[in-house]
Amino acid sequence: MRLQVILMHHLADLLRSKTRCDSQNRTLPNRANLTHNQPGKEGIHPFTDGNGRIGRALLNAVMRRTGVSNRVVVPVASALAADQDHYFGLLTGYRTGDVDAIVEDLALCVQASAREAGRTAAVFRELPGEWHESAGARRGSAVRTLIDSLLENPVITAADAEHITGVDTVNAYRAMKRLEDAGVVHEVTSRQRNRVWAATSVLDELDDLNVRIATAIRAERD
Repeated sequence: MRLQVILMHHLADLLRSKTRCDSQNRTLPNRANLTHNQPGKEGIHPFTDGNGRIGRALLNAVMRRTGVSNRVVVPVASALAADQDHYFGLLTGYRTGDVDAIVEDLALCVQASAREAGRTAAVFRELPGEWHESAGARRGSAVRTLIDSLLENPVITAADAEHITGVDTVNAYRAMKRLEDAGVVHEVTSRQRNRVWAATSVLDELDDLNVRIATAIRAERD
């Protein structure tokens, strides 16, 4: 435990130092600044596990801070994970001094991920209207309220439905049954109590996004 506390203290100091350098001396191009975070976490290995995931999460924090992105989270991890052998090869090269390769590859990953995420955003914009029509949702109804929440809550429990709509349990289940019958959601549990539903189109599109990003980054690398 003492070692963990010491490690966390030094890691926090490292992150504060990096933030000061980023904000006071922006001499590095954004893509080089981005690249330092992910392989940096893999290289120093501050945690027993999850260093790569933490580094990939920090990529979006750096993009936000440096103005590369404003409000969105770019799913760059999908591109980085598309070819693990290639990815680990880049990390190995980074540790031995080959910085250019991973900088260029990360730029391609961000570009491919952002482009495909834009396509997914366009699909998501159309979904509520399609769901309203499929379910015959009346304005002000519990069904319509649930539909309007599905992009933010694509996986939903009966308790969630009650909270979102403000109706009782019976009416929450009735509204979810309407959505299920209309093909808007499908149940992912097989029980009478504590049921969970998922917005089919949202999950399908996210799966498709992952595949498209992997395909796009392979094409970019070729």
